[in-house]
Amino acid sequence: MNTIHLEFYEVWPLLSLQTLSIFIDISRIVRMIITLDDSTRYKSNPYPLIDSDIFMEQAHNLSSLIIKGDFHEYISDQITQDIYLFLPRRLKHLQISIVHLYQIILILERCENLVTIKFDNKNKEFCEK
Repeated sequence: MNTIHLEFYEVWPLLSLQTLSIFIDISRIVRMIITLDDSTRYKSNPYPLIDSDIFMEQAHNLSSLIIKGDFHEYISDQITQDIYLFLPRRLKHLQISIVHLYQIILILERCENLVTIKFDNKNKEFCEK
């Protein structure tokens, strides 16, 4: 297995991610897709998203990451920045949602080895904040 697709539709405890490593060799994952449900439940508990950085760090060969979903709508701007900070520096390919132009800078400063990047923005208005 070299691709994994994680879908967060309910609050997914970190234990589930750690348990997954019993069944698969996480270090062999090259491509990861994370789908986030468009809901408000992460306002009170965003840590399943942030704690997934431990899981990504175990994926030593991870070079492609897609994060689907408009997580900006239901978590704070600070938590969004924290999500950008757990992006692995070794990524070559990234697809992620943004709302503000400064988020591009955060991502590019973090992921120095990117070959391709795709920014998603479903809002009609783009903020220069």
